[in-house]
Amino acid sequence: MERGTLSLRALMLLLVGAVALPLTLLAGLGVWQAHEQAWARAESEALGQARLLAAAVDREFDRLEVGLRALANSTALAEGRLDGVEAEMRALSSQLDGTPIGLVKAGGPQLVSTVWPPGERRPEATIPPAVVGSLASGRAEISDLITSHNTGRQVIAVVMPVPPPAPDGRPGPVPPTHAFAAALPPGWLATALRRPAGAEAEAPIVTVIDRTGRIVARSRGEAELLGRAVRPAFLDRLHGAAEGIFTNAATYEGESARFAFARAPRSGFTVALALAEADLQAPLQEALGRVGLLAAGILAAGAALAAWLAARIARMLRRLGAADASRPLLREVDELAGAIAARDRAIQRLAESERRFRALGAAGALVLWRGDAGGGILEAEGWETLTGQPDTALRGDGWLTMLHPADRNSTVAVWGAARSAGSPVDVEYRVRTRAGDWHWVRARGVPVGDGDALEWVGVVEDVHERRLAALALAERQERLRLAVEAARLNTWEYEPPSDRGTRAARVEEALVAPEGSGFRLADWIASVHPEDRAAAEEQLRSLIEGRSAAFRAEFRVRRRPPAEGWAWIATYGAAVERDPATGQALRLAGVSQDVTERREAEQRRTLLMREVDHRAKNVLAVVQSVLRLTRRDDPARFATAVEARVAALARAHTLLAEAGWAGAELRELAGRELAGCPARMEGPRLTIAAAAVQPLAMVLHELAANAAKHGAATRPEGRIALTWRLEGDRLLLAWTEQGGPPVQAPARQGFGSRMIEAIVRNQLGGTLEMRWLAAGLDCRISLPAARVVAGEEASPVPAATP
Repeated sequence: MERGTLSLRALMLLLVGAVALPLTLLAGLGVWQAHEQAWARAESEALGQARLLAAAVDREFDRLEVGLRALANSTALAEGRLDGVEAEMRALSSQLDGTPIGLVKAGGPQLVSTVWPPGERRPEATIPPAVVGSLASGRAEISDLITSHNTGRQVIAVVMPVPPPAPDGRPGPVPPTHAFAAALPPGWLATALRRPAGAEAEAPIVTVIDRTGRIVARSRGEAELLGRAVRPAFLDRLHGAAEGIFTNAATYEGESARFAFARAPRSGFTVALALAEADLQAPLQEALGRVGLLAAGILAAGAALAAWLAARIARMLRRLGAADASRPLLREVDELAGAIAARDRAIQRLAESERRFRALGAAGALVLWRGDAGGGILEAEGWETLTGQPDTALRGDGWLTMLHPADRNSTVAVWGAARSAGSPVDVEYRVRTRAGDWHWVRARGVPVGDGDALEWVGVVEDVHERRLAALALAERQERLRLAVEAARLNTWEYEPPSDRGTRAARVEEALVAPEGSGFRLADWIASVHPEDRAAAEEQLRSLIEGRSAAFRAEFRVRRRPPAEGWAWIATYGAAVERDPATGQALRLAGVSQDVTERREAEQRRTLLMREVDHRAKNVLAVVQSVLRLTRRDDPARFATAVEARVAALARAHTLLAEAGWAGAELRELAGRELAGCPARMEGPRLTIAAAAVQPLAMVLHELAANAAKHGAATRPEGRIALTWRLEGDRLLLAWTEQGGPPVQAPARQGFGSRMIEAIVRNQLGGTLEMRWLAAGLDCRISLPAARVVAGEEASPVPAATP
């Protein structure tokens, strides 16, 4: 061996390393990319859970506010009966697991508390600080975590002000005179954080933080951390954003984590979920370790194989004696490789020649024919057996009479063109057989000789079965094409061994998808939405590897510009051909379909179910208030009043359902509530927002009920006018009665008047003015358009000028 020349063993070891090391790097890169995708999915799911838990926190406060609002409309409170108010407060407290509830008078002491013994009054009791702000603003308030002045424990106060009836002729809102306050222990919110039975033990740590940054509930270690302020750096990341993800943080238990957070819109409290870094780092390290072990195994096996092959080749060269000791060993290897390649090429040519001769010997022909230079047939051995035409009749152009009329002209044209060009002829046509049937045959021939000695020789072969099969296949393919087009399907095929696929898409398809033919699996995966890629690829590989019998997946694909967004695609496939030895799929085929409309319909149905559930709960809360606050001294009148008010809610509910819970037209709403009243309605076409439909329906019902009992609707000549208009950012409604009996302001407010005032002022945020004129009731209502009117119709309108 010459100095400086590497040995054969060393070169083969280098070859093994050159192959194994890139494969190892690619495997490690694939593991890292899978790890990043897993983190992205975990963060997205955690953010979704944070939103749901934030909504659950607000629902807990909403449930409490419904009960406090019912107390605010209490008949006993309006009549000044504190014992009756205390009974209702204790009933609500028991329904809320003993939550303390107190009644406070504006500017005065605390009147009643469920913490005190029944019937006890403490004139010296002061107003809790959390109540002062609510009395000043006139709105329901939710406090941060505070210390209860009654129990000394940390609580969250929910305050509901009670506005008094407006004095006759006094416009504008009236400051509240009382307020109900509930002191929630932080553990009350922990119910929203509990995991369902069967959930994983190591669930993310969930923390609820108030607006000042103090912990009010936690799914782990709540007793030690309750009331503690979160770290300033943590609070800075929450500031100024409604929701988000941030990294490089740690839990109170010292675990490195990423946090997903969402802020509850009603209470302003923040829900944060901790995703432990260790939960996803461990699988990454384990996978990289496996890749390293596999790489080491491959290198060791490759090195052993290289050493064995090098030794074997060296022994062969020594036996041949063809190597010169003065020449490099690689030159010997090159000469040996050249000799082996030449031998293989010779063997291949011999095999091909044998196959051709074997095929020629096995091939049979129906007819052997010979023709002259002018195209006339001289002889055709076997023609008479096939067609029954005698040899004397077929000579020249006589054989053409046995061809199908539809094929005769085309056959003559092909035969003439071949003679003119001096090239081989190859044509298929139908002939009438001796049995009288039409039979497909193939005629082939070549020119032999030249000049006057030129003639044609050839054969006629039977292709009848092949042509029938081709026609049947074409018919089936056409039927399949029509069926696929009718079903708006796309078809696809994929060959895993070559990593090549084809797809046939509809002309009107407007999706960003791989090319029609020759695309790779990576091209198809790249067109899928990042969140859906892993699942779709796993299902496809399960089919390829034989772990499943069929492939079924739904995923998103981007729409082709100028369209925007993603379209949902459903695809189904199966293995058409598999390797009998390994079970690996050799060819897949399937169909795909755009199912965006179905998926969107499912989403709309889900949202509608949630909206119906929310509305039903609100209706039940209102019905509870109606049953509790309607006077019960006359059972018949009580039943009639309750039925009428529940019927008003039902009519509003029906109207919302007919409009798909998107709102209701004001004229239609008023028409249903004023049916049977001599009412005239006038105003522009307006759509009332879904949240305001039922409250406004109750207001109109109470006005109509009052007119039917005491007002214009009690006399045939009585008239009612309901008008509305948008002025500035307000919706103004006017209710005017004329022609009824003389009226005067009532000595005290009834339930209907209190309900109208509570709904207009507290629930709809508007103002109310009721004037008892000699001609009849004159009621003016002003509501914020942005809160009551739906959509763009709520845009400010210039106010009328005199």
